[in-house]
Amino acid sequence: MAALSSTQSGNWNSSSTWGGSTPADGDTFTINRGHKVTVNSDERPTNGWGDITVYGNLHLETNAQFRLNGRITVWGQNDGNYNSNKWFADGDNTTAGLFSVTGSNITVEVRGNNADQHGIWVETQRFASLKLDGDEKKTTTELALAIDVFDSYLEVDNTSGFAKEDWVAVYREQDQDDRVLGDEGFWVHDIDTVNNRLYVRQFVSPTSTITSVNGSTITVENAKVFRKGYKLIFGTGSNRNVLTVTSIDYNNNIITFSSSVTGTVTGETVYQTGTETVHAVDDKVQKIATTLTTAISTANSTNQIVVGSADDISVGDEIIIDVNNDVDTNWDYDTQYTVTAKSGNTLTLDANIRYVHKVGSLVNILTRNVTFKGVDTNTDTRPFLLVEYWTDFSNTHTRHIRLKNIRFTQWGYNTNSTYYRGVMIAGYNSEYRDNAGSDGRYQFQSRLQGCVIDNCNTPNQDYTGFTLRHPYGFVFRNNTGYYVGNQSFFQWSSQHNVKWYNNYATRSPYTCHYNDANYEPYSDTAYNYYTRSDDYGMLVHQNRENIVYRHIILLHHEQRPFYMYYAPPNASYYRIHMDGYRTFPHHGESNGPVNWVDCYFGNKWYRDIKTGTTGTLSGNYQASAGQPGRSRYDRSTGALGTGYMYEFNHEFGVKASLFAAGLQIWDATESAYKIVNLGATDYPVFISSVFVPANTTVRLRGFFKGENNSNYTFPNLFAKQQRGTSNMGRFLGDYTGQTTILTSSDTKVQNSSVIGFREQVQFTSACRGAWEEKQLTIQPKNSSYILVYGIHMNGDNAQEIGYMRDIQIFFDNAPNSIQDNMPSNNIRVRDSFTLSKKRISGRL
Repeated sequence: MAALSSTQSGNWNSSSTWGGSTPADGDTFTINRGHKVTVNSDERPTNGWGDITVYGNLHLETNAQFRLNGRITVWGQNDGNYNSNKWFADGDNTTAGLFSVTGSNITVEVRGNNADQHGIWVETQRFASLKLDGDEKKTTTELALAIDVFDSYLEVDNTSGFAKEDWVAVYREQDQDDRVLGDEGFWVHDIDTVNNRLYVRQFVSPTSTITSVNGSTITVENAKVFRKGYKLIFGTGSNRNVLTVTSIDYNNNIITFSSSVTGTVTGETVYQTGTETVHAVDDKVQKIATTLTTAISTANSTNQIVVGSADDISVGDEIIIDVNNDVDTNWDYDTQYTVTAKSGNTLTLDANIRYVHKVGSLVNILTRNVTFKGVDTNTDTRPFLLVEYWTDFSNTHTRHIRLKNIRFTQWGYNTNSTYYRGVMIAGYNSEYRDNAGSDGRYQFQSRLQGCVIDNCNTPNQDYTGFTLRHPYGFVFRNNTGYYVGNQSFFQWSSQHNVKWYNNYATRSPYTCHYNDANYEPYSDTAYNYYTRSDDYGMLVHQNRENIVYRHIILLHHEQRPFYMYYAPPNASYYRIHMDGYRTFPHHGESNGPVNWVDCYFGNKWYRDIKTGTTGTLSGNYQASAGQPGRSRYDRSTGALGTGYMYEFNHEFGVKASLFAAGLQIWDATESAYKIVNLGATDYPVFISSVFVPANTTVRLRGFFKGENNSNYTFPNLFAKQQRGTSNMGRFLGDYTGQTTILTSSDTKVQNSSVIGFREQVQFTSACRGAWEEKQLTIQPKNSSYILVYGIHMNGDNAQEIGYMRDIQIFFDNAPNSIQDNMPSNNIRVRDSFTLSKKRISGRL
């Protein structure tokens, strides 16, 4: 082996590039500052090239085939300051290192076992950069007309290659200001090829079926999922209608538009359309995935599929097919195939289709025009890509990092460091700001775009997918993760102003997307589709402010579709669609109350909450297992594990609430809340709190109507002091002999602000099929306190148990201070439970 050093710019295989020496198998290399060494042919020696130190530019272009048996290390240029423009320039020996790729038919093979630590490494020095730009593989066009908010179609340069039901993304290819929430994702509803228009519907859209048409009105199965002012789309071709709602008769499911409905549309599905932000001429429109147009109704019965559009799929491409049926209820499904023949939109694959797939199953292309892969298939080949961790704000922001249209396959899990795994982009990198002038830190937007990571050699480990650690202003868009490790996409540590758009992940042993922490007001997570994880669809921790999460589809997850922890009080999630899961979304006890706005919580695996239909797995409701003990009724502060679901399942006027392990849903027919016990004894199915001034008697009235069967244990109306909540008057000086729970009548409770109490009363068999009232009287204390009250269960049947009305609260005197913890109904001033009567007029 020889150690070669560049003497000038030139081709890799030219001896003049290396001062007269020709590269040989196993040689090591130094590319000096200002030198650009280009690979454009097959350069794959038997064992592979050794370590390559890049002070200049190692550049791979179309037809480059490269085998590495070492590490490519990119160095920077620390001379000068962060505003001195020292990024690589050919012929300038004062500039920094760059590893770059452009073009198609490029493969980088990496060899080396766990001890070798082989791969690509970008150093913590100013201006060290990585720009891997593969040619587009997926169908991509540009906007021919600027898009305004509420538009129903995208007018593009060319609709060729797009099909109905395709998933498309709209984004700015050029650098876009880091503060702009600029990307959108849609489903193609219909195509007007004459005018080059893609008619679109929103990524998460309510739907209903038209049952009849009359002039400017339609009658649908369920009008509650729509609102006045929505723009709706239904029908295709000559039957296509795009109309704005002027009024809705919810009682009769009649929707009225400002103009007449055209064509024959009875039986058509109605969707919501309308863009939600603006886009400029020449912004990109890219097909993220196409879909199956014919179902695979029997597993292992055929090796052919028909898709909406196969224009960007070629013989030899590898694809994955989303397992979107409700029969397969696991996660570890091998859905990867190679295309062996193609006729129009019919694809012949290398094996029979292993699972059942409905029409509309996503078909994603794994193949890219540039591939980085472990050259050997054994598990001891463990390559990685690392942009080294660096958080010096002024300096590290000079690093330009762009990975675009690259496939990383058979990438590795190196045990020597959590950094030496998968694709790890750690620390700050350059972001783009329109008003930053010549400040080099803001002249380039770092991003990971259109990339794939799949089939890690050791797939059940951490950090083996795409990992961002502590980035600043990074964009993560249009990427795919398949069977790569515990987290397909991992936002490790704090994330600052990160954008996360139009990404797909499946077959994840732990979670498809793990957000460890998220800060800053310009963060955005939207238009992502995650399916088939062993535990969680999305795992969200440590959001320290109002981070936006919206338009996300979470389907068929072995445990929970969504798990959140340490969310700020009143955090809100919009248009999240969840279906197929074993346990209800987790609301960690360290959250404040969480809002779900216009989201869908269907679950075909279990009994349907609204219709009662038995699911694929069970006739019971999905459980809420794993709630921490701090959410128990006797330990809760009155707001732990709480979520409020406004417009539950998209329906106007319907609110549901989660209280640790109980789901409460407004039922207009009963004028009361339906109560579903999600399966946990001693957890609340309703809980709240109220401030009680000193020397105030409190009276609570609870109303419960149970199911007319014996499948549940009767619930309890309870009240307790928040302070001293768990002891509830026990263990005042000792444990032995002091285990009796005290009530508010005990003088020790009344005279101490520390000693807690509990009052409770259980509903009886009288509640079966009829309303039963229970009352509690809480005696006055000589100090003010917070009273926690509600209804808790003594059983875990995971079934609907009945209905409740708002708990009524009576004080015996008017509060002398503002009520900060106001319950859902106003406090009434009354010295007994007896209803007072007031004569309006007339004579006695």
